[in-house]
Amino acid sequence: MRRNAFVQDQYAIRQLHRAERISGNFGTPISISIALLLSFLAVQSATAQIVSMMGIDPKCSEEALQFYLYDRDEDKILTIKGNCWGIEQVLPSLAQSQTMAVYGQNDHSAAKLTFVSVYDIASGKTTDILSLFGGTTAWFDSSDRIVFQADDASLKKMDANGRNITTLAVPEEPYLFDSYFEVSPDRQKIVAFEHKWVGGHDYNTDHFTRVVLLNTDGTGRKVLLPDFLGESNLLSWKPTSDGFLFYFHIYNGLTGDQHKAYPRYFAFDLSTDPVEINDLSESDLGKEENVLFYTRCGTLLSASYPGEIYDPGTGALLDTDASVPSLWDGLWGFDDSGGIYFADPDGSSFRPFECSVFLITIDIKPGSDSNCVNLGSAGVIPVAVLSSATFDATQIDPATVSLAGASIKLVGKSDKFLAHYEDVNGDGLLDLVCQVLTEDFSIEPGETTASFEAATYDGIPVWGEDSVCIVPGE
Repeated sequence: MRRNAFVQDQYAIRQLHRAERISGNFGTPISISIALLLSFLAVQSATAQIVSMMGIDPKCSEEALQFYLYDRDEDKILTIKGNCWGIEQVLPSLAQSQTMAVYGQNDHSAAKLTFVSVYDIASGKTTDILSLFGGTTAWFDSSDRIVFQADDASLKKMDANGRNITTLAVPEEPYLFDSYFEVSPDRQKIVAFEHKWVGGHDYNTDHFTRVVLLNTDGTGRKVLLPDFLGESNLLSWKPTSDGFLFYFHIYNGLTGDQHKAYPRYFAFDLSTDPVEINDLSESDLGKEENVLFYTRCGTLLSASYPGEIYDPGTGALLDTDASVPSLWDGLWGFDDSGGIYFADPDGSSFRPFECSVFLITIDIKPGSDSNCVNLGSAGVIPVAVLSSATFDATQIDPATVSLAGASIKLVGKSDKFLAHYEDVNGDGLLDLVCQVLTEDFSIEPGETTASFEAATYDGIPVWGEDSVCIVPGE
């Protein structure tokens, strides 16, 4: 199921030998090997032991979600919720200590009970630590305190034993916090939904929702998406916590047989100020009930349409992976680093999602805002492939690089690639900087973007693009 340590080490060494083909300013091949080996081992050590999982239980008449934990070391799955009570959050929230998980659940029977429940991994016992009137979402923050919605519709925190309850945020009148909210993978941000009633209390015509961002300490509150007539459905965070995809329905304002709800898909980029919002509703992913999750590959993976993989920037369908089950045909699991995992409905055949394409960030002419390219030049154009928390640019095979059809220049008698490793953007990660031949550019005056294509040493395609201004050659 997992590659053993010896195979992992041999794989790392093969990558180091390949890296020695790149000329640059790292000194001896030994220093390259040490740098890459440390990077490789750091990635390995970050792998989560416990993976939060979910699946549809066919025994439940309402097709309710069931929650599980997969113990990678013990190679076994733990069922932490075995009833058919309703759940509004997507996954159980795992404590950073990996000793417990928390979730909210509500009983749709006559009792109408709602609980915040904590599962202790060592003992296998679940404790209902708090009963609530309406809130059914609960998440651990970075201090393993639980964020939840209280009976008064405020957001609050408490210890894992239900004690030391403190107020985090109070809704602004006339709004109330919706019981569904999401905490980011780095546990520093909350996306909450505030709703209000306008006029009467017809849900189809009078119920408005807005999207609000705040920090997990209650500060920095801002409205990201103003009022819309409709309701929230699902939010998927980027593994880097700097953006998310929001899936919701808007209503047409009619009632009875004339009422209709339309799905909408908005991608939010929190790394910009103001926050950039991209409407993907009319793209390939804009289907009815398309449950989507960000992957480490920079793509979006559908749990509703098995194996469909999309570009989160444009919503275009990129690939279809037949090995990916739908949410209704298997178990799905996630960790805070962006890893996605699957298992058969009985918990067997636990396996990770393997990237079939990487979407990456490039920077043409690092340090320049214009990125102008003179097609009449016989020189080279620098392009940096940026590493991230989920992508290692040093794993790109320079022999496969193509920027708008241009390859990396070869130098010296041994035809080494004119490329090197450097931390271009100061984030502490090594990036790949390539010098590509200007005369080989296949791009026309008037075009404003240049596409970058390559492959990793494992043969996985890599794609990105950046803006350019083209100066015609004489």
